[in-house]
Amino acid sequence: MTSSARALPITVTARNALTTELRELRAHADGAEDAAAGAARRRRIRELERALLHAVVEHPGDDGRPRAAVGTVVRTDDGRRFAEHTITLGEDRPGRDGAVCARSPLGRALLGRAPGEIVAVERADGRTRHLRVLAVRDAV
Repeated sequence: MTSSARALPITVTARNALTTELRELRAHADGAEDAAAGAARRRRIRELERALLHAVVEHPGDDGRPRAAVGTVVRTDDGRRFAEHTITLGEDRPGRDGAVCARSPLGRALLGRAPGEIVAVERADGRTRHLRVLAVRDAV
């Protein structure tokens, strides 16, 4: 399996929401939209299809601790401040609502992690940021 075909940990709730969104997007393909809206709808359908193809429902580990997946909120501590990151398939929006794309460096570092684990994330400036995972919960 290549890195682009990597399994995507996801919650049952998030998988169901993505499946519903995909079904609705396909059902509303009636041709009444303009070219830009149609192109955006087709891009989103492809994104959802790829995500669902690689989606693996994340269950607690053998130790019973919850694991970070698409559809979870991960509370972290970098030694200076606490933050909450909602792992999504969309774009990063850390300043607005803490949304972190599963494909971003931070999202990839958090996926599959459990409370108590420490992750290293390379920043854009080349420095490494270390975060301790404090808690993982469903975003819904």
